[in-house]
Amino acid sequence: MHLKFDLKINNEFRKLPSNLDDKIGKFLLFAVVDVYNELMNLFRGKKSGKIYKVPAGKARKVKGEFEGGRVYRASAPGEAPAIRTGVYRASWRALSDKINGVWTGILGSTQKYGVCLEYGTSKMRPRPHLKVAFENKKEKIISLAKTMLKVDIRE
Repeated sequence: MHLKFDLKINNEFRKLPSNLDDKIGKFLLFAVVDVYNELMNLFRGKKSGKIYKVPAGKARKVKGEFEGGRVYRASAPGEAPAIRTGVYRASWRALSDKINGVWTGILGSTQKYGVCLEYGTSKMRPRPHLKVAFENKKEKIISLAKTMLKVDIRE
């Protein structure tokens, strides 16, 4: 299972005016890209977890501190995941498309371990990031929908 979220706008009316249909697609793309950017900011943020030596690095521990090589700081439980290699961060994609007549905005990662990071496992506490990114941008997305689509949004 991959980690992703969908924003869907269902066309309850049989046919929308073409200009509104285009606006919905643009809105969804703006919305998922905004959440994507917030997610990237969370990855870049300061971490407060344990410090580790980079594998095959030359750092050595002297009196409990690493010296003379590359190290990285992991994320603590509750923080967005720390990025060591960049593979997970680079795996995220944002898109907006009409699927079976329903406009859908999708933000997702191709890496399967994203679910383990977001929700935790029996051996690791969660490092929530996708839900946090969406919650951080929720009000802006609602405001954007009201502006771009000129509609009344009810939660």
